Amino acid sequence: MRFSLLVFLTLAVTAFGQKTPPLSPKLVLADQFGQAADLSETKGDVVVLVYGDKKSVDANRVLGAALHVQFHPTARGQSSEKAQKAPVKPVPNWPAGVRAPDVRVTAIACIGKVPGLVAKLIRGHIRRHSPVLPVYLDFADTMKRAFGVAPKISNVVVLDTKRRVRYRAAARYSREQMMYLVNLIDQLRLEARSANK
Repeated sequence: MRFSLLVFLTLAVTAFGQKTPPLSPKLVLADQFGQAADLSETKGDVVVLVYGDKKSVDANRVLGAALHVQFHPTARGQSSEKAQKAPVKPVPNWPAGVRAPDVRVTAIACIGKVPGLVAKLIRGHIRRHSPVLPVYLDFADTMKRAFGVAPKISNVVVLDTKRRVRYRAAARYSREQMMYLVNLIDQLRLEARSANK
């Protein structure tokens, strides 16, 4: 109930314009392939950052996959490579000829500071276990400084299409909590639709 009430109040305050959501700080991280990116750059999409420590890896993998399939239904049952190319589900009544916002679920492993050789071994290990899906590696406590990291459970931050932080939570996601998160993302896509009318 506490989780549900928190999310409801966050949505209500934002919806009625009583609080301006803060912009995300820059989140420059490199993935297991050595490709760096600023994960706060939404580029007109809704970005879902799923992150945590080593003990949250399995839960984060399940949560990330479920969210991706929720918004990319044709990804279900596909290989990782094909699943990542699945189209996002349409936004109701979206203006013709205007690109609809995607929902980009981004996996981040919060590792902390380690020697260079250890970092190299970690990258290789993740490449073997995730040869297609990028996993961004946080060796500098970037996520901890920006949003905090709760141990052993899934940490989630959602950025809207304007790079604003619209949701932040750490939980072992139940079905109810998952539906709140999905509904929130749906709402953010609808907000983008209103801006494009």
